[in-house]
Amino acid sequence: MNPVSSPPFEIKNRPRIFNSIQGKLLGFFLALALLPLLAIGIFSDWKNQHALYTDATDELATLVNIQADEINSWLDDRLREMKVIAGSDEAQSMDYDRVEEIIELYAQEYLQYETLFVAGRDGMTIFHNNSDTPLHLGDRAYFQKALQGEPNISDALVSKSSGNIIVVAAAPIIVDGQVVGVVGGTIPTTEIAELLAHARTGQSGEAYLINRDGYMITPSRFTDDLKAQGLIKKQTELELKVNTMGAQEALAGKSGVNEYPDYRGLPVLGAYTPIKQMDWGLLVEVDTSEALATATQMRNLGLLIGLITTVIVVGFAVFVARKMTQPILSMTEAARRLATGDVNQTVEVKSNDELGAMASAFQEMMDYMQEMTSAAQRLAQGDLTVDIQPRSEQDTLGLAFHHMLVNLRGLVQQIAENATSVELASSQLSGAADQSAQATSHIAGTMQQIANGVNRQVTSINHTVS
Repeated sequence: MNPVSSPPFEIKNRPRIFNSIQGKLLGFFLALALLPLLAIGIFSDWKNQHALYTDATDELATLVNIQADEINSWLDDRLREMKVIAGSDEAQSMDYDRVEEIIELYAQEYLQYETLFVAGRDGMTIFHNNSDTPLHLGDRAYFQKALQGEPNISDALVSKSSGNIIVVAAAPIIVDGQVVGVVGGTIPTTEIAELLAHARTGQSGEAYLINRDGYMITPSRFTDDLKAQGLIKKQTELELKVNTMGAQEALAGKSGVNEYPDYRGLPVLGAYTPIKQMDWGLLVEVDTSEALATATQMRNLGLLIGLITTVIVVGFAVFVARKMTQPILSMTEAARRLATGDVNQTVEVKSNDELGAMASAFQEMMDYMQEMTSAAQRLAQGDLTVDIQPRSEQDTLGLAFHHMLVNLRGLVQQIAENATSVELASSQLSGAADQSAQATSHIAGTMQQIANGVNRQVTSINHTVS
């Protein structure tokens, strides 16, 4: 009988991926590689966020303090300039020509002023370097304070001569201890905004001032956007009221740094402080997303590294898992085929590890089964010369085959001996039969002779009677 060749392995009844060794190995490798990476990533992200948040808030706090000092110095400089003019002989003369001379002189030196003027106690300007028409300023709060002998800077207001948003620095002109007039200079708030320009860091950073009522007195960086949104008509100065947490804290005389929605409704990191001599509030803000952009970039980089690591780990895990499980699957299928009686199989696993040892042992079992099958086939064909030696005392199948072969050989020998005895008895029976045949033939001859004698006697008697 020719051995039947086995078709190529086709693994059947695979376990579900999550129940398989391959799935478990994949999960183990992923957990082993990604859990520490995830923990480190979360900790690093938190650390980076905290560090960048601290750096950003410290920078904003430093910046708002620097800006506040600059503004206070700027205000002091404007008051000092007005005092210089008010103390001049020309201004104290209250003479038009002499006032014109001194105002024109200082207008060329103090270029930040939009206008310079001298007004009498009645509030009417004696000279105004940007207008030939006298202006009445007696209703202005800064003018009234100056008449009381108090140098001051006004809150932001609309200029009567230019229509611009300005602040006015004013000082009393004192002669012999009496206030005889007021000298003043108007400065567009855009000049103050230039002081704050270097605080406009990045794409969203800005610094601005608000008055005691919360209205902006310096231009916003986002004026065009605010116009497009319909929040202002022309300008942010004296149009846009800021009611954010930072604005409220600054007007309450508090300084600090916090995160809150700005006047656009966007989350910002903002530093705030009061400008106490003016009852103003100074705010320096930057969008939170930009302030923490580095942390976001680092987080995205970490996610990218994690993704790449995951792909590498998955690929490696799949490779290792398949390399480890494929021999097991092959031996599993071979065992299933063996259970159906198919012993003509070879399991080839090239490995020096435990899997290789297991495959080698499995192949030894297959070789043993093939050896037993070959012996059984020879026995089935009547070949009792086959030699079956049990491999150990525990070789139940080998021992059974060996005992069966011994018994078969004894049975065949006994049958042969019995056949010889039968043949001898048959020969003896054949001789006895020959002797019986000879005796029977002799008896038959004798009987024939007797019959012939009887016939002669009858014939003789018949002749006598006749």
